[in-house]
Amino acid sequence: AYLVNAYDRTLSGQSRNLHAELISPSGKIVGARVIKMSDGLGNGDFSLPETLSSGKYRIRAYTNYMRNFNDEIFFNSEINILSSVQSGGTTVASAESECSDLYFFPEGGSLVEGIQSVVAFKAVNLQGMGCDVTGVVYSSDGKRITDFTSSHLGMGKFIIKPEQGAEYYSVIKNQDGTEVRTELPKSYATGVTISSSFNSARDIVLTIRTNESTMPILKDRDLSLDFSARKEVLKTLQIKITSLSNKLVIPTDDIPAGILMLTLSTIETLPLAERLVFVPQKNDPDIDIK
Repeated sequence: AYLVNAYDRTLSGQSRNLHAELISPSGKIVGARVIKMSDGLGNGDFSLPETLSSGKYRIRAYTNYMRNFNDEIFFNSEINILSSVQSGGTTVASAESECSDLYFFPEGGSLVEGIQSVVAFKAVNLQGMGCDVTGVVYSSDGKRITDFTSSHLGMGKFIIKPEQGAEYYSVIKNQDGTEVRTELPKSYATGVTISSSFNSARDIVLTIRTNESTMPILKDRDLSLDFSARKEVLKTLQIKITSLSNKLVIPTDDIPAGILMLTLSTIETLPLAERLVFVPQKNDPDIDIK
């Protein structure tokens, strides 16, 4: 375990104990450990009994100090556990290379009808390891929408523009001929999306889009765009949406490197859209800014 300061990502000696929990698919804590920390470093393990059922488990970790805040800041990581024994004592193969699950992550969190969006995906096997895939996205009426192929460890992306009232699903085929069908997240009739990139100066380029159904509600209305890191608001911009696509360039000179949260809200603090952006070091030559 690595315990770091939220702002500058250096090792922290603030807490001496780290609580780690193994949580079952039903939400029950099936394992708990207290890891002794020394100058921000510690280690521990969970012993998995043979009677543990297969499924998606979650590792949660936190310090006593972190419990003073919302549990959203706790460390959480989902893992797949494959039991070596099924009911009746029948053994099953513990090594599984075929892809069993496909997860989708629309840029900005949600798909909105009529707005072209990037959708990231990750394919994993029963061991929770990334596995490379090739697949097809179909509409609910069977129309072929787009093909996709992972580029690294089961991860990749594709572009989709949801149509009004349509639903979508993907199909991937394993080497043994089995198919895995996965529903894409449902799209919303109204809403706002935020996409981001970096220009040559490594400033953040934001594109805020909406559709025809939402435009009359938001046009020329005062909106608030908050930039926050580690639960602290760094800056706030007052903006207006004047068209279906609105572009902003945000200098990063006064923004620390790391995870930045962008929240678009009405003046009455009603959130409209939210997304995370990773801000690289200004002098990092290895970051692809395209």
